Amino acid sequence: MAALNKAARVAQAERKFAVGASTSRALKTWITTLPQSVLLAVIALLPSFVWMQLSGGYDADAPARTMFEKIIDQLIDSACSGVLSGMVIYVAFKRLMREPAALGTAISTGMRRFVPLLVTGLITAALVVLPLVAMFVLSQGANSDLKTSLLLMVGVVAGIASMIVTAMFAAASGAIIIESLGPLAALKRSLQLTKDYRFPIFWCSFLVGIIAGIVTGIFTLIGTLALLSLPQLMPILIAVAVTPLTSTLSAVVYHDLRATKEGVDLAELSRVFN
Repeated sequence: MAALNKAARVAQAERKFAVGASTSRALKTWITTLPQSVLLAVIALLPSFVWMQLSGGYDADAPARTMFEKIIDQLIDSACSGVLSGMVIYVAFKRLMREPAALGTAISTGMRRFVPLLVTGLITAALVVLPLVAMFVLSQGANSDLKTSLLLMVGVVAGIASMIVTAMFAAASGAIIIESLGPLAALKRSLQLTKDYRFPIFWCSFLVGIIAGIVTGIFTLIGTLALLSLPQLMPILIAVAVTPLTSTLSAVVYHDLRATKEGVDLAELSRVFN
């Protein structure tokens, strides 16, 4: 009897979490919240733009940027992206609850939680990069043929590592925003929520990644035509459109996993913002 009940629960859970349903919900939510997300992206990414202006990063005639300047650029970009991600996750949840999203609350939520989001992003990125670094180091002492083979394997390892890490920690951002968890607690929470659903999550990420690639191509074309004199703005232009898409997927996956595995509804999730 216990085995039958467990099988019934598993079957019910599988009917709830579906790749097509979660992906289409993410895309619909992204499109309907795009005006708000674009405005929030402009606000969140403004410090990065100001820094590049003040530091001469947009000056084509300026000397090549030093390694220290590049690190500062990356840290500022990551911090701004973390703030934006938190903002968009809040807006996406409000949309899923069919409630209006206050921009002021979205901004304060993103700013309040950006440090855990940033740290979580750095940890997950490190989990992807470390295998690549190890293989690159091993390839340095190899002969040319072996080095070529190892470098080819780097691409395979990168794809596999990225797929695994993305699926395992897909719910971490949602846990940080909705449950106010710290980085390590959020990663642990994500491991719990994504268990048994990592393959469907991968396909959701894969499908949204295709859409993100198309959007990137469109915005790259627009940027090429409109920003001929300022091509350095291209990454910010792309981030304005793509970061809200990936953040919306994080919100939808987190919600769907909690609804599937824990039976939590939107009304209960909404209490965290009250």
